[in-house]
Amino acid sequence: MTDTPSDATLSGRQFSGRFVFVYPSIRHPGACLRFKFKLLTWREMTAFAGRRHPSRPVSWLVDYKTRLSMGSFLNQSTLHAAKASLPPDGHAFWQGIDDPLTPAGFRTLLDEYPSLEHFEKHEGLPRGNGQRPHDRYYLGYKVSRYHPPGYRGPGIVFPEDLPASWRRFLEEIEGRDYREFLSDILETNKFSLRCAWHMGMSGAEVSPHRDTMRKLSIHLFYFNAPEVWRADWGGDLLILKDCRVDRENPDFNDFREVIPVSAVGNRSALCRNGLDAWHGVKPLDCPEGQYRRLFTVIAMVPDGVKRKLLLRARRLFGVGSESEA
Repeated sequence: MTDTPSDATLSGRQFSGRFVFVYPSIRHPGACLRFKFKLLTWREMTAFAGRRHPSRPVSWLVDYKTRLSMGSFLNQSTLHAAKASLPPDGHAFWQGIDDPLTPAGFRTLLDEYPSLEHFEKHEGLPRGNGQRPHDRYYLGYKVSRYHPPGYRGPGIVFPEDLPASWRRFLEEIEGRDYREFLSDILETNKFSLRCAWHMGMSGAEVSPHRDTMRKLSIHLFYFNAPEVWRADWGGDLLILKDCRVDRENPDFNDFREVIPVSAVGNRSALCRNGLDAWHGVKPLDCPEGQYRRLFTVIAMVPDGVKRKLLLRARRLFGVGSESEA
């Protein structure tokens, strides 16, 4: 009997410049098992993949090959250095981080940023507390607060819809090292992650606000190429401090201190949410067809956890809006 790879458990490696797979095949005359190892070329493996996964023949093989060639996207040394410089004692903060991604990782994700056809346009959506709308193109990962569970269509994307580079990056975001990074900052590991892509268009702004208390942290990764995005187009995240008015819809000139964080190049902005985490973006002055692009990772209080306490805080202090930032 000829062994076939249909029951094989596979492992991959790079060998002599050619991608090969090693798999154990099993013969079982009577009760005796014998293991035999074979080498398969990439062409043979893609043919095997077509039999194993007819609906998407080679995507899982491409993912594995991509992992071998891409390496890490997150720049762990930069993130650890940023963590060491953060304010102590759980105080709210916004802080810019340079080079949060490896240079090669940033360029790859920038070049393969999701196309506009996947996004849905949010324009004039009402916000709470009399705040101005946050117009943008929006794309949620797996879920969207703007659509019911099970929805598939513009405004939401699933792993199989993304390039291999973004799938790999999202695996890192959902992996142990990044969760530990957030856990150390938040002093808790009880959170869920929600991810989305935003594209700001000409004239769009993010009016001054602080986010709902269900958001424990917000990490914004920017994807605006320095050779494309001009400084006079605007787009800096503005960290706003010392508000002089007692209302939830202040303007930019109602703050005594404004600290800009550049959104151009390999940069990110990290927030530990709280009463003082005011921020915003002034209206963009970019040409039509140019967009301010970012990817946001939000650590959320899990459903059902301390919900009554958070709602009480919202009633007492008027903290945050239920709209996305």
